[in-house]
Amino acid sequence: MADKRKFITVKEKLDIIKSIESGIRKSEIAKRKSLAKTTVSTIWSNRQKIKLASENKSQKIKKIRNPVRQDVGQALLRWFEIRRSENTAISGPVMRAKAEDLSRGLQGDDFKCSTGWLGRFKTRHNINFGKVSGEVGDVNRQVVLKWLDDKWPGISKNYSSENIFNGDETGLFYRMTPDRTLKFRGEKCVGGKQSKLRYTV
Repeated sequence: MADKRKFITVKEKLDIIKSIESGIRKSEIAKRKSLAKTTVSTIWSNRQKIKLASENKSQKIKKIRNPVRQDVGQALLRWFEIRRSENTAISGPVMRAKAEDLSRGLQGDDFKCSTGWLGRFKTRHNINFGKVSGEVGDVNRQVVLKWLDDKWPGISKNYSSENIFNGDETGLFYRMTPDRTLKFRGEKCVGGKQSKLRYTV
C-alpha cells in the first residue's frame, strides 16, 4: 500500500516529471515509488512551479558573493606580500589601518575596514597568525664554554665560594616589534634584525 504521507524531495519530484516526459505511465511510476497515483498526478500538474523553484535554488547556490572593495583587497595583498618578504611582523590592526590608507588612494566611497572584512580577506588568501622565530645561532655557545675554561678559573680563585653570587640582568627592548604576525598559511615565520635599543634591568 502506498504511503500518502511520504516526504518527497525536489530532486525526486524532478525525477518523476522526467520519467513522465519520457513516456512512463503515471500509474507505473506510483507503483515504483510507492506513492499514491494522486500524488504523482499533483506533481505532474505542478511541474512548471517545481522546475522554476529548482532553477532558483540552483542559482542561489552558484551565486558567488563578490568581496567589497576588491581593489583595496588586491592592493593590500601586494603590500602584505612585500612586507612578509622583508620578515616584517604584521598584526590585524596594522592591516586594517593599511587597508583604509590604501583605499584613500583608490577611487570609490570612504572605506572602513571592519573585522569581518579582514577575516574574509585572510580566509581567501590563506593568511593566519604565526609565532616569529628568533635569529638562529645568535649566541656562539663555543665562545661561552671557552670563557668558562680559560677565564673563569683565574677570576674565581681569588674568592671563596660563599662570596660568589649569580646575578642576572635583562633588557627591556622598548622598540622591539611583536613576536607574532599574520602570515601565509604554511609560510616559515623567521624574524629579521630586531631593534637593540633597550633599558637594562
